[in-house]
Amino acid sequence: MSSSESNSQDDSRFRPGQLGLKHLLAVLAIASVVMAFAGAQLRTAPLWRTGEFFLHWLAVGGLAAGIYYTSGLNRRQNRAAAGELVLRVSRVPMTEDKRLVISWALLAAAVGSAILMSVVVLPRGILQLFASRPTMFAWIVVGQSFLWSACLDHWLRNIYWVEFRERGILLNDQFVPWSEIKRITWSPTKNGNLVVSRGGFVHELPIDPAAHDEVDALLKARSGQA
Repeated sequence: MSSSESNSQDDSRFRPGQLGLKHLLAVLAIASVVMAFAGAQLRTAPLWRTGEFFLHWLAVGGLAAGIYYTSGLNRRQNRAAAGELVLRVSRVPMTEDKRLVISWALLAAAVGSAILMSVVVLPRGILQLFASRPTMFAWIVVGQSFLWSACLDHWLRNIYWVEFRERGILLNDQFVPWSEIKRITWSPTKNGNLVVSRGGFVHELPIDPAAHDEVDALLKARSGQA
């Protein structure tokens, strides 16, 4: 069994990019909670107030989906440029349980922001907030969109993977080609951190201690080929 296969099996419960029944149930539960808080306001609100409420969440959802799609498109392009997978390790000692805790924490923050919108902003009027404080309104929409996009990232992607590939190192948000790496070594001050020098940039990656031997073997094999 190759090292890349053994590492991928460590996250056997996680299936990147796959929507399942649990995600559908989570969305329904979130919608139920939000509507429970907003329902009291919407029942007595005029029709146009109800319309602006749903338009707000349509804008937030659309922007969040756009952010998620754009980052995913960039990631696919990086993956294609990086070539075949050689070794996949965790960026930090991140277990599936820890990843789920972070996912639920982000989700709780997103639901909390939705409840706050329902009980504070909705009674005063979303369009009224936009007319009186457009900058604040823009920050609210953008902030909620990035928060929901972060939830999607944690539910549908494992952003903690570091992939050593045929042509370079693939991170969650960028690709570092081997040809641009000037120096790669373990940090002398921070135990377990891999320091990657790339021109004027330095990436410091805290690698899962369980994968240090595999990373060492890979780096030694590459130095022997150089």
